[in-house]
Amino acid sequence: MNTLLTAPINNYNYNQKSFRKVLSFTFILLIIAHGAYNTLVPFFILNVFTLIIISFLIYVKFISKGKVFETLLIIYICSHFYILDKWGGLFVLTSFLVLGLYFSKFKMKIKKDTTINFLIGIFILTNLFGWIFKNKVEYSLFLLGIFSFIAYLMVFYVSKSIRFGPLQIASFIKAIIFVLLYELIVSLNTYFGLIKTELTHLFPTNEMRFGLRYMTGTFGHSELYGEYSLLMFLFLFLMRQRKYSELNDCTYY
Repeated sequence: MNTLLTAPINNYNYNQKSFRKVLSFTFILLIIAHGAYNTLVPFFILNVFTLIIISFLIYVKFISKGKVFETLLIIYICSHFYILDKWGGLFVLTSFLVLGLYFSKFKMKIKKDTTINFLIGIFILTNLFGWIFKNKVEYSLFLLGIFSFIAYLMVFYVSKSIRFGPLQIASFIKAIIFVLLYELIVSLNTYFGLIKTELTHLFPTNEMRFGLRYMTGTFGHSELYGEYSLLMFLFLFLMRQRKYSELNDCTYY
């Protein structure tokens, strides 16, 4: 298998119960994450402490045991909630910390892959030009932006190196469906204004623009929510088409 890391990431005895454990752990983290929710708790020290606690829990429960797939599922689900968005996102920064520890603990190194690494190099170079010539934000936010950018790269390289089996693929699809159903419930609330609260990111209040209510999901932004929903529809549609195609070819999916 062609991989970008020197050692492919195994499945680590992943089984059907693992997904339920991931959902339970994710819910706990989202509850703890209220400590970093700026509207509810606008205290810098507590916000940072919450980030450290969440990163520590993920590291102890999953990363230290090499369970990277579960970690990525948790980050994927949690990233749908805009927490510390002015910092780049709570769970983006969490990715930077826990995956940085993973690379350090397991001595993971990027393997030579000319095409991918060349394209990533261009991506990094264009960002460097933007930082040097176009950046106008204050130093602290600029530094957080660099951390977020590195986190995206680490998630890409780690994801590229996972050996996906049927259970992993099924769990990822379940995670997408679970999130979409949750987003639908939140969107109905934001549109009809049934429950109005700004005390939690788990159930944001309705958005009013030009005197009208919009469906925003947990994104807090109707356009982003629409674009995301379209991407998820296309992904699930293509996965379904691929499944039927491979079944017709008598291959196991």
